Amino acid sequence: MKRTHRFMIPICIVLGLQAHVVASGEKDGQQVDAPIAPLRLSREAATGIGLDKVPWPDEQRTARWSFLFKGEELSVSVFESTPVNPAGEGVTRNRVTNYPYDQFVLVLSGKSVLIDDSGNAQTFLAGDYFVVPKGFTGIWEEHGVYRELIVIDEEAVRTRPLKVSPADK
Repeated sequence: MKRTHRFMIPICIVLGLQAHVVASGEKDGQQVDAPIAPLRLSREAATGIGLDKVPWPDEQRTARWSFLFKGEELSVSVFESTPVNPAGEGVTRNRVTNYPYDQFVLVLSGKSVLIDDSGNAQTFLAGDYFVVPKGFTGIWEEHGVYRELIVIDEEAVRTRPLKVSPADK
């Protein structure tokens, strides 16, 4: 299988999961909802085009973000992290404490390393996908310019804030 096709599996999963009423109208005096239909996600956002700079409490990096879909139950977004180093090199290390929700991640560019509190490290590169389970505590490293597509339960995001702090080197 070509490496470019590895992106298709999780993207198809996301497209299959997301649907909503896109329009409604009236027919014969009755309210009629339009059929529920899949939504096409922005290819440009996946490449980093059109992402909005967002304030980020972590001074190690700059962050950009864009929601591709925000429904009642599910949100899909692209997040990009760039180290403050002007060359875009370096590592951003953050400590995550009791991750508040399950999160699906598809790495679009760069490298991510997650290290649990037992010292077990897992490395994820562009094209890899993984789940950060609710309750994860450990170190999350992002190497270079790191971009990911993430899928999260929207209710969890609204009700459970994420706790992140810079990790000791």
